[in-house]
Amino acid sequence: MCNRFHYHSLPILMGWALLSGCSWFSSVPEIPPQQRQIALQLNAAPSINPGTNGQAQPVKVCIIETNLDGWSPPGLYQGTPCTDINIGGEVLSVSQYILAPMETRSYLREVPFEQERWLVIAAEFQDASKGKNLMQLKSVARADFSPVVNVDGSRLILLANTPPVVSKEK
Repeated sequence: MCNRFHYHSLPILMGWALLSGCSWFSSVPEIPPQQRQIALQLNAAPSINPGTNGQAQPVKVCIIETNLDGWSPPGLYQGTPCTDINIGGEVLSVSQYILAPMETRSYLREVPFEQERWLVIAAEFQDASKGKNLMQLKSVARADFSPVVNVDGSRLILLANTPPVVSKEK
């Protein structure tokens, strides 16, 4: 009688254990990620920053990460938007590059998942009056951000901006 009890109760006990294990895993709340990624790509055209003779020349480009919409670099109206930028307050980071014709650079940052960021991209062209040397891009909270900016002549141009991947809380 004891052997018959063991043979019949063993499958029942195993089935009960498996079913109760399923409920343990389904009730675990999803933990949102702590970080998200900003991946900006800068592409230089063959004709960037033309000099007086029309020859393409390297250009200084900076990327300023801020937590404030509408921030402007202090040297913007002097034609030197990448100089005299201090980190602190609304400015969270500054990265500077010398971009040569046909060169590509990448700006990669991990930022808090729940916070918005603004990227101010500025270029110090030889003749800033003939183009667009400042651009601001908003990176919304809870989404990765992957814009592509082309530097062509004396202009900054937003070429592509991949749709953000937004996580939704349940």
